[in-house]
Amino acid sequence: PFGYWTRSLDSYTQILSLVDQHIGSVVNSIPESIRDNTVIIMTADHGDYAGAHGFASNKAGTMYQEAIQVPLIVVDPRERLTGDTDKVRTQLTSSVDIVPMLATIAHGDREWLKGDLAEVYEERLNLLPLLKSNTAPGRNHVIMASDEWVPAFYVYNNARRHIMGIRTADTKVATYTNWNKAGVADLSTMQVESYDYSTARGRLELDNQQGQSAKAQEQLKLLMGRFNR
Repeated sequence: PFGYWTRSLDSYTQILSLVDQHIGSVVNSIPESIRDNTVIIMTADHGDYAGAHGFASNKAGTMYQEAIQVPLIVVDPRERLTGDTDKVRTQLTSSVDIVPMLATIAHGDREWLKGDLAEVYEERLNLLPLLKSNTAPGRNHVIMASDEWVPAFYVYNNARRHIMGIRTADTKVATYTNWNKAGVADLSTMQVESYDYSTARGRLELDNQQGQSAKAQEQLKLLMGRFNR
């Protein structure tokens, strides 16, 4: 019923308002003596469908953009880290890039990136150039993986619960599989979803090409080859 959808969206709006109030409380509690030298960073772990793709609400079970694209906002009152603050960045980045960004801000430079730390973090995207300029390059791809461990009676349609996906500037490919007893994806159960971001319906993730295009096949091969050896 339509009333169910409106109640769900009203609830989500209320939750966002409460979060905004608490963010304001935290920011306003910063002592004035250090406020102008405090960098504030806000992000999230996931989004919400909020009515998109037929879901009144939810945050999991698919690779839709509404769930996996999250905000990253960096406020530097000193204006040392940021530039072009009136322009939204659309480059691809990943949550795994945030920890090295925090380390670099705290250290003052990237001299911390040595030895064992370099082994772990040197392939991460350096986000600081992106904070300075909206023309700085982002990643050429991002990868997402999720396992939906929910009681079986919720999965009434036998949906695959192991999800992996890859996104480039012009293509998204998502795979849905079950685990086999060896603890890897059972490719015999795989279902594929893909979108061409060069088209309007593809950007809205309405035209599922099911991995049939040449670009999608290339990305699918890369994804499954790397993570299912």
